[in-house]
Amino acid sequence: MSYLDQKKYWNKNLDIQNIKEGLQPEFLDSFDLETERKFYLSPEQIYAYREAQDLKNKRVLEIGAGIGINALIMVEKGAKVFALDISKERLRLLKRLSERYNFSESIHSCLMPAELLGFKDESFDVVYTKSVLIHLDLEKVIPEIYRVLKKGGKAVFIEPLKSHPIVNLYRRFFGPKEWRTLAKYFSVKSIEEVGREFDNFYHKEFFLLSFFSFLWQFKFEDVNKFVKSIERWHKIDRFLLKIIPFLNRFCWMSVLICEKK
Repeated sequence: MSYLDQKKYWNKNLDIQNIKEGLQPEFLDSFDLETERKFYLSPEQIYAYREAQDLKNKRVLEIGAGIGINALIMVEKGAKVFALDISKERLRLLKRLSERYNFSESIHSCLMPAELLGFKDESFDVVYTKSVLIHLDLEKVIPEIYRVLKKGGKAVFIEPLKSHPIVNLYRRFFGPKEWRTLAKYFSVKSIEEVGREFDNFYHKEFFLLSFFSFLWQFKFEDVNKFVKSIERWHKIDRFLLKIIPFLNRFCWMSVLICEKK
């Protein structure tokens, strides 16, 4: 999918789950950060924040910020966030949210492609993506991320994998048809290729069986059952992945921590 096609798609799909066409910005009137935070802070995100370490007074570049749930949370942790997206509409909604929560001075919207970052070398302590690299030209964007990352900084990438059998069924039969050309899901080889561009990297996989907990988020929107379910299934996942490491490649998500020395 071309850059213009992607831009059109993301402008058109403004809801949190990126799947409802023609949704009007008024949905933000019922937006509740506390509820979204509980849904958002699932195990892979908690791990990503922990590995990024203390964000207080750090300059963070979030690529593919969308409407900015992660940006809001990182600002709460003391970060100064540069929220980048190719969708003007999404950044417009992010601006409304940042004003509502009095974070305008700490969130800076950046309308630009990730493959050509308009920042000076070594501008950021942390670069963050969630389900974004799968939409980008890795040969162009990874060197740009490395360039703008400070020495001693970390790039944190949370990306979907390609081999979870149930997820693949959903993608094929229920997911938006645009995703078939919009996304190139990660493999073990993809992870290694990204990691080799940095001075040090490691990764951890999430959501083998605990993937099913997300029914409580996307289908039923029951935050309490979601939290209880994912806590229970995450423990089972960690046990299975420890005793059968081969199963890691069949997880839904991988978190890559890449360092620049």
